[in-house]
Formats: sequence, structure tokens, C-alpha cells
Amino acid sequence: MTTILIVIAPASLAITPASAAADACRFVPDSLTAVDLQEDAEEQDEVFLKVGGDWWPSYLTSATFALGQTRGIGTVSEEFTDRIRLELWEDDTWPNGNDLIDVRYVSEGGAVSCRNQPFSVSVGFTDGDAHYLLRAVVGPA
Repeated sequence: MTTILIVIAPASLAITPASAAADACRFVPDSLTAVDLQEDAEEQDEVFLKVGGDWWPSYLTSATFALGQTRGIGTVSEEFTDRIRLELWEDDTWPNGNDLIDVRYVSEGGAVSCRNQPFSVSVGFTDGDAHYLLRAVVGPA
């Protein structure tokens, strides 16, 4: 007697084609500007930016900003498919905890899609006191 084994895959099982990665977007920050400082008395803030899972200037290093100062950001680039989380932190010396200035999300899609062409975005961060403006480009990954 011969036994035949038939395997039927459920309809909900989806196989992702190799080209799926081509549908991703890349978020590339260009510059960060201090519009209003949190530490007005010190006349400078030390901040760091988290883009997806990447940190600028680095995980344990902050960048110093004076009022109105713009700094270029050339070391961070993060790929995403739906949206990307952005966090701006004000660095305080230990034992004080760091202050989360704001969290923002950039979503792919809508009238302009990164899959069609790169586009520029401006993202404002504020906590009611500090205000920073991030400029970036979103394009195909």
C-alpha cells in the first residue's frame, strides 16, 4: 500500500517576494535648527536625536546648540516601510534624567510617496519651551 502525503498551505499564508525590500523608504536627516532653547539661562542645549533605531550624533554623545544654530546631520539614515519614529532629547548631566522634548512620526504614502520620488520634509519638535526644526529627505530605499 502506498501512502501519498498532500500538504495544503492555508490561504492566509503569504510569501513575501524578494522585491518587497524595494518598497521601503529611506529617511535621511539633513539639518537640525534650534529655534528656541530649553536651557535659556545657559544659552545652550545639548541634544540628541533618535531616528528609528539610530542615534545622532551617537548613542552616548549629544550636540551643543546655541539659539538659532543649525547643524548638519550626515551620519544618520534609516529605512522604513510604513512610518518612522523620531525622538529629540535634551541631554542633562547625571544624576538628572534626560528630557524628551518631543516624539514625531513620518509616514510614507498619501499624495506624495517616497516610492514615486524623493521629497523634503520639515519636522518640528517642541515641549512648550524648546523648539527645534529638523529638515530631511524621504526617498526610495
